[in-house]
Amino acid sequence: MNPTSTKTQILGNLLIYLLKLQAFFLVFTFLGGVVLGIFPSLATVLDYLVHSLDKKQDDLNLTFSTYKKRWSSYFKSANLLGFSLSALFLFLVVDLQISKSFLHSLPLHLALFTLLVLLLGIACYLFPSLTRYNLTVLQHFKQAAYLFLANLIPTVAMLAGLLLASALMTLFPILVLIGLVPLLLLPIAHFALQAMLKVEANHG
Repeated sequence: MNPTSTKTQILGNLLIYLLKLQAFFLVFTFLGGVVLGIFPSLATVLDYLVHSLDKKQDDLNLTFSTYKKRWSSYFKSANLLGFSLSALFLFLVVDLQISKSFLHSLPLHLALFTLLVLLLGIACYLFPSLTRYNLTVLQHFKQAAYLFLANLIPTVAMLAGLLLASALMTLFPILVLIGLVPLLLLPIAHFALQAMLKVEANHG
């Protein structure tokens, strides 16, 4: 097989993989009634991506039944994390609006904004932590905060990757249909995995 055929086959397999992840994400999000389905689906897609990127682990078999099994295993924990994160975001955003509109306290406003940035950083690592570690909800938040603070530059690279993925889908709209969710989660999976491996190596 010539190099061109090999590259074409690899690209084809990748597109099929992304398409299947996208399809399963949508199916199980709706099976969970959207509200209860989206967080387990996000965790499951991240789980598949992290396993695919981690050279030390075998790839997970991507079929309807295996996806369903992993989605079910994440159902409770992912929803607890997702709704806790959403509630914290809502609380901080409301507090920021109150501070801006009524209190006019610069120190308080800066403190709330700092907490919001920290929470955004935690959000980048929260579900990757869930796919790799067996922790309580509070421990996952602590682990995600540690991963964020210990990996500020990779976090910036992660955000740059999200912008790049968004730009690619703007240039090639067909990618939105093929793999909107996995393409957006891929930079998170990649840089979060590097951060987790780095922390594990330092504490090994």
